[in-house]
Amino acid sequence: MMSAAQTRLDNAILAHESAEAEVERLCDIVERAADALKHARHNKRAAQKELNAAAKVAQATTSSRRAVAVEHSPDVAPNGHAASMNGTGDSPGQETDESRSEYSDEDNENGGYEDEDESGEEDDDDYEKEEEEDDEDDEDDEDDEDDEVGGFDMGNEALEQVRYRLETAKIDPNSPMGTKLLDELLIRLQDAEVEVIDAALVNEFIDKLLFDTEEGAEEAGPSASSPPPKNPKHPDHPVIRIYRGGKVLGWYQGELDERGYARQGTGSMYYDAGHVCHGTWENDEMVGRGTYIWSDGHVYDGDWLNGKRHGLGRFNRPDNVILYGEYANGHHKGEGVRWSADRMEAQLVVDGVPMKSVSLTKAKEIATNLGFVDALPPPM
Repeated sequence: MMSAAQTRLDNAILAHESAEAEVERLCDIVERAADALKHARHNKRAAQKELNAAAKVAQATTSSRRAVAVEHSPDVAPNGHAASMNGTGDSPGQETDESRSEYSDEDNENGGYEDEDESGEEDDDDYEKEEEEDDEDDEDDEDDEDDEVGGFDMGNEALEQVRYRLETAKIDPNSPMGTKLLDELLIRLQDAEVEVIDAALVNEFIDKLLFDTEEGAEEAGPSASSPPPKNPKHPDHPVIRIYRGGKVLGWYQGELDERGYARQGTGSMYYDAGHVCHGTWENDEMVGRGTYIWSDGHVYDGDWLNGKRHGLGRFNRPDNVILYGEYANGHHKGEGVRWSADRMEAQLVVDGVPMKSVSLTKAKEIATNLGFVDALPPPM
């Protein structure tokens, strides 16, 4: 028969292999997203160049048509100058200051008529010069692109931090929310004016994406804007916002893991909904002995495992009725005992459901057999 130690080792090996596969999957997603972003930015530059070229052609066509229209206008004298129509006494062979000013402004905006010969066609030498300038612009764009790609270095540390933050926040990178967050994160990192992306910058941008949104503020509630008062149990520990599973939960004050975002050790959680939790954390989940106080006055004081009530625990109602029992995965299991508020009556409870009244002696016996030392809680 396989020993408990061997079973634990096998489970640990399986868990490690699963985690390693997940890391590789997330790494592949991030790298593919970065490649897609680079390709999209390249297409944007190409489209901008095409737009600029089309605009030049349109401007040249407009200028040529305007020149032809002026040449054949009935208001133009045989010598090619505009006749006077303003009644100021200017001779028919003179241009007015207003007409000169008008065409000068338009010529400046459209590149001027200086680049055209008398027939209205562009000079071949000038055209070749423009082609050479366009080729130089293309080379400059390619150089800029190379510089930009070369300047965007995610780095292994930053990439690992992205994976860690997604895992800690319980965000599936393949979900719509995860994909949107990754896309926005990569855009911000791409536009950051730094040569190397580090974990600190990753944390800064992810915090802004998770917490600096109207949606997050609505979910968080009125207490989201300010952290809780310093807890005397953890006076020197940091206070951070907690985002898990698609929404902001609240503030945490206590010990953290070495990367600073997963709860690890003793600490207190202050939920925006009004609940408070004090206890011990491991891998960002409650474990061991801890107390959870609901906003309506219900209190659970007992054992925890993986963030759920698991083991012996006392459950107090706001009216001071108290239940002693054993819990598994968050639910009361097996026999337990419940005392009235004045501790003068007791009931047998099975799987969380009161079954029948029992004597105080029997109630104390049930609680003692479960493992409770103070089998009769004091009245309040």
